[in-house]
Amino acid sequence: MGTAVLLAWLALLLSQMISLPVIGDDIAERLDIVDGQRETKYINR
Repeated sequence: MGTAVLLAWLALLLSQMISLPVIGDDIAERLDIVDGQRETKYINR
């Protein structure tokens, strides 16, 4: 029970400090780069 409260508090604190949509956009951009590299790899075969 104490661990759940601590983790919930930590998640709340981090969500206040970090803008999650910005992180999501960054991850999406990196996935697009990886997909582009995969396509280039298969085209060059």
